[in-house]
Amino acid sequence: TSDMKEGTTFVIDLPSAPALETTAVAHAPAASPAADEPAAATPIGAPVAATAVPAYVAGKRLQGRSILVAEDVTPMRKMIAACLESEGAFVCEARNGAEVMEQFAAAGGRSPVDLVIMDLAMPRMNGCEVLAAIRQREETRRLPVVVVSAEHDKDAVLRCLKLGISGFLVKPVERTALIDLVARL
Repeated sequence: TSDMKEGTTFVIDLPSAPALETTAVAHAPAASPAADEPAAATPIGAPVAATAVPAYVAGKRLQGRSILVAEDVTPMRKMIAACLESEGAFVCEARNGAEVMEQFAAAGGRSPVDLVIMDLAMPRMNGCEVLAAIRQREETRRLPVVVVSAEHDKDAVLRCLKLGISGFLVKPVERTALIDLVARL
């Protein structure tokens, strides 16, 4: 609604979600100026009230998670990493499937991360080969693996499902879909 000399009021309905963790966000208390006076700015150092905001709103949905992003296209890899890091995740990167396996080998065959996000079409070792190698080892058999690929035909998805993927996203990846899927795993 909008009233002369009163300003405009916006009402937005947002879906609710359970708040597992909250973050304090400071804001200035609302002022109530006279109808013909402009609202005064809150001075620096003035007391502010703290409001609890659910962690998923504050960008902490992936706090404490370590994620390996394997993608041969650098801009795509960096974009995915930035999305995950903005939600609090620690991200390491691999440019191809062989680098993924090198990181696993450096960790003594165990997974160096909580989750892997990878492309299917990578040089030196493709995503299906990496996934098969991960699933063969007892130490990594249950590791969540999300495939992000431009290949989205039925055969590609079925091939990945047979190898035990935890999720499949089609490029171009939507930020919300990526974060929601990773947060659930």
